[in-house]
Amino acid sequence: MNYLLILAIPLLIYALIAIAGFIYALFRIPSATYQAFKSRGLGVKLVVKWFLLFWVGLVVEVTAFFIGWAVVLFADHQDGRLPYGFTWMETPDALLPGYPNVQGFNTPAPVDWWAWYRQSVCWLARNRAYRFSSEKMGVYLYNNDTVISYGDTSISDNVPIKYGSYVSVGTYCFECEAIFKFAGRVWAIRLGYKMRQVSGKAGYVQHVLRVLCVAKV
Repeated sequence: MNYLLILAIPLLIYALIAIAGFIYALFRIPSATYQAFKSRGLGVKLVVKWFLLFWVGLVVEVTAFFIGWAVVLFADHQDGRLPYGFTWMETPDALLPGYPNVQGFNTPAPVDWWAWYRQSVCWLARNRAYRFSSEKMGVYLYNNDTVISYGDTSISDNVPIKYGSYVSVGTYCFECEAIFKFAGRVWAIRLGYKMRQVSGKAGYVQHVLRVLCVAKV
């Protein structure tokens, strides 16, 4: 019972953050799409779609979290690919064992099979169902798709940290991101789709809801 409670609390918090994000986006995004495309209905449609997909993604992420340790046993140690039927768990631009030094994931480069296995399991737990959330739940943006941003899109949660916020809207997706100080720490919140990552080029924009404690102030 205690184990179930330990698992349920983070999921409940995550769901509450999603609901709060949905309410915020439902007020903010229709205004942005009206300003950009003269359509509030477009913004409502984008936000509702994102929110419904969140629950699908939550189930998939939980599944990926619990089966990752077993799937890695059958991964290709040479090229870092997962076995057929489980490639939806991969991070396309960072195959196993993942990056040794990124936010929230700091480990030495693996020197033997056991170290490789441990880091790979941790990487799949960190980037849960990444390909699924990008290619199945995400949106493919083309070079000529119109994306309009309001706010400071140069904000960064990497050192040197740059605080601020912005909203980006297109005809197929939206993105909200903010970096701020709270309780002596630096926080980064992003919801919608990772549009900034593919700005100016074609590619999938990942369906995302992420809250990160980046650093102490």
